[in-house]
Amino acid sequence: MALHLKRLRFSGFPSRVHLIGLSIVSASLVVLLMIVGTGVGLATPFGWLHVHPERPQAPEFVLHDVYGEELRLSTHRGKIVLVNFWSAWCPPCREEMPELQQLWRSLDKSDQFALLAVGIGEDYHSTNLFFHSFPEPLTFTLLPDLANVVSRQWPMRGLPASFVLDKDGRIVFSTTTAVRWGDPRMVDALRRLIAEDGD
Repeated sequence: MALHLKRLRFSGFPSRVHLIGLSIVSASLVVLLMIVGTGVGLATPFGWLHVHPERPQAPEFVLHDVYGEELRLSTHRGKIVLVNFWSAWCPPCREEMPELQQLWRSLDKSDQFALLAVGIGEDYHSTNLFFHSFPEPLTFTLLPDLANVVSRQWPMRGLPASFVLDKDGRIVFSTTTAVRWGDPRMVDALRRLIAEDGD
């Protein structure tokens, strides 16, 4: 499904894509405009993003990380949170992981940002194998979801899927395709979101 969406991501928006490609406005500002936009999906230099101007509340979840520590999503209130859903059998998920690691390296010193990667259908063993299969180790939080309990509660149509939450735990934008998270303009856009005050 993610690959199907990727093939169609520019359909219906040729003029916007053209303008984004030619605009002298920085891509980070384009993303920020999208955050307060109309709720349509837009193709950006980073990938296909869907904006949620109504900012619905993200579903709560409780999972254990690869070290057995319990993690509750709501404990990250007050932070910008990126929740990524992946699976080891998904090639675009694997391709996206170095981008997520690059983003994490850029923002991990901020106490107002969290990156949680939920492994759909993965157990602790397969998650650890995945964790160690990259040239640069993944240093953000990986959460196995063997029974798909969490993933069934989130509005996904394919993998990889990512959701950016504001400081009140509400969905700002989402995507169901691989995104260039490590692009400096995307990093800058997230820094600007981090600078937002919560309600």
